[in-house]
Amino acid sequence: MPSGAGVMRLSGRGFANPALSVAAFALLVLAAGRPPPAQAAGAGSLQAEAVRSPATPPPAEAFADHAARDLYEAAAAQWRRLDESIVSYAARVQQRLAAAVRLPLKDRTVYASETALRVFWRRDKHPIVQVLGMRSRDPTGTVQPAEDGGWLNHLPFNRPFDPGADRLLFGLAKTEGRERTELRNMGPIGPADDFWFAHPLAADAHLSYRYQSGDTVALRFPDGRELRTVQLHVLPLRADPHRIAGTLWIEPESGALVRAVYRLSRQLDVTRDTEEGFGDSPLRFMPFARPLTMDLSLLAVDYALWDFKAWLPRTMRLEAEIGAGAFRFPASFELAYQIESVTTASDSADAGGADFPDVRFDTEAEARAFAAQLRSDAPPPGGRESFFIVPEDRTGLTDSPHLPPPVWDDAPAFLSEAELDAFAGSLAQLPRAPQPTRAWSVGWPWSDHGMLRYTRVEGLAPGLRGAWQLDGRHALSAAARLGLADMRPQLRVELERRTVLRRLTLEAFDETQATDPDGGYLGAGNSASAFFAGRDRGRYYRATGLGLAWRPPARRRESALLRGYAERHRSLRTEAGFALFKAGEDEWRFPANPAVDEGAEFGVEARVSPWWGAEASGAQFGLEMTARAARWRPAGGGPREDYATASATLRAALPLFATEWGRWRLGAEAGAGTTWGRALPQRAWHLGGARTLRGHSDAVLVGPAFARGRVEATWSVAFAGVGVFLDGGWAGDPGAFRAARPTYGAGVGLTLLDGLIRVDLARSLHGPNPPLRAHFHLDSIL
Repeated sequence: MPSGAGVMRLSGRGFANPALSVAAFALLVLAAGRPPPAQAAGAGSLQAEAVRSPATPPPAEAFADHAARDLYEAAAAQWRRLDESIVSYAARVQQRLAAAVRLPLKDRTVYASETALRVFWRRDKHPIVQVLGMRSRDPTGTVQPAEDGGWLNHLPFNRPFDPGADRLLFGLAKTEGRERTELRNMGPIGPADDFWFAHPLAADAHLSYRYQSGDTVALRFPDGRELRTVQLHVLPLRADPHRIAGTLWIEPESGALVRAVYRLSRQLDVTRDTEEGFGDSPLRFMPFARPLTMDLSLLAVDYALWDFKAWLPRTMRLEAEIGAGAFRFPASFELAYQIESVTTASDSADAGGADFPDVRFDTEAEARAFAAQLRSDAPPPGGRESFFIVPEDRTGLTDSPHLPPPVWDDAPAFLSEAELDAFAGSLAQLPRAPQPTRAWSVGWPWSDHGMLRYTRVEGLAPGLRGAWQLDGRHALSAAARLGLADMRPQLRVELERRTVLRRLTLEAFDETQATDPDGGYLGAGNSASAFFAGRDRGRYYRATGLGLAWRPPARRRESALLRGYAERHRSLRTEAGFALFKAGEDEWRFPANPAVDEGAEFGVEARVSPWWGAEASGAQFGLEMTARAARWRPAGGGPREDYATASATLRAALPLFATEWGRWRLGAEAGAGTTWGRALPQRAWHLGGARTLRGHSDAVLVGPAFARGRVEATWSVAFAGVGVFLDGGWAGDPGAFRAARPTYGAGVGLTLLDGLIRVDLARSLHGPNPPLRAHFHLDSIL
């Protein structure tokens, strides 16, 4: 950490809820003002310090141009100046946040909250906050406000904007003199225990940043007046999680910060970038949750000029993603202020912020509480930093008309999707910071997801993965694996160019692949089934080749893919002969791995899979479309063959009705695909198993065309539910579709967390005594 530099220090202690701390409360910890940790036993804490050092002139080399120096000096002087122009203000505040688990089918919301407040801020007094509405949901359902005051501990708000606090964090910090600002939050952040980033306006910030002026933007007001602002780009001298990269919009005359958008210059890796690493966290015993990372991909703040007298907050948006092994937890936080009244130091003395004469309340009790708190010099009860006014009847808080829509819906008071995309675009145009000399990491078989598996063609196949950050946009990774049964080494090398707008990946590989890439046969579930029970459901072949893929940015769900490739396919034989529960059976063997047509293929594939709807209790729809066009030639020579494939699958999850005993939902899927020309057999469509046709073994139906559907009804209480389902499907030659007889399966299932975890017991509806089959899978529609 630079000596004497202003820093924002985040330190958390405690791990109250390991399951949700990494995801659901990440934004509460990072941004939302909440009660101090004394209010909740075992809760963690977050502190942010901005140590404002005495001003020292930065050297000339810290600035790319003279305009940048002028802007920095004006903004830094304004940042150090105690803003005493505002005596008091009243505002309506809307706040919303959500966190989800990111999976291929859809993002599953694990926590969401909306809050509506009216705040009254006065200089040198404790703020007063009137609660107008509060609604929060987690996997157990909507949280109802309790009759006692304990539910205030879960209100994701503690204090309003302080005009004298740091504006880069939207005033969420409490000012103590001018030496430091401190942000205290309740919320378990687990192992991220000593995280800080340098403030770009601190006296010694030139040790961390270089500055460059940008465009001039004119703000136009309804009466025709204009106000000029100039961009100041903040460029870190090197990429690490202790420095931000972004743009500040500065009003050059006053140095006021009008707008800012920034991100971390590099994601935080807990084990590499914090002193204590996992500490005493239970995650130190969970290798599948490593690496544990946090990436602040976007933080945007915007201010408005009140009556041409004072800059006051308008909106704030924060987007972050927590990574735990192969799992991703995206989270968003948004805040909007609607200023109602402001009293400045230049106003008349009789309106000097001593009270708010125009305030009206619905009940006498609320009016008396407000008057008493207005006169009080005693601190708020319970260790809070604001007085709270709560209605006596709290049943209406969850459906208050003052509440904003969820964070994934557009609303007039908040930033639009177009504005967020424009902010992301401006971040993408900034030059990337140099990488540290040791920007590499190694993933071992026991600590890196996917680096240890077991299949019938490889046996136990441990691997190593290395990653090197070449510069701000490019990363090189390599994964090597050796199957202990076939003793054939495997290798995959990827060069990725990553920006806030897109990802481009150039790949070279020589590895085992599955004929059904969406079946999860190379994952942990099938590996465990093969090793313990001797049941390997996959079909495998060897692929050697090159590929170039385009994907959405890492901050977005991977709902699209465009990939070109050239590869050679070869057959693999069953080589493994051990399964733990079959060790005493001398005659037992793994079934033979089906042979594939060997040959060389080059082509292009595309996938688009949007999903609409985030509330588990509301309507949700998904569409997945795939296409492939390729040419291949047999390995022993022969004519070249051209072919094309296409498929489409429509999914829906609809609420039926809800009672006091639970809620009923209906889920449905319908899909079809076909092939034109003669394709390699390993490119055929596969039906069977948990994802397509329950009650049957995997790949029970294989052909150049398919049609399938499923329907299910689920009754759920809190985070768990049970349901019944019927699956049907057909695969074969397209010309035989009209005369074909579909294959069916039916059964019952248990679902957890809106289909995040699913266990089904199903049987085929064909044959005299079809066996019952158990299916365990993740990422179901219900």
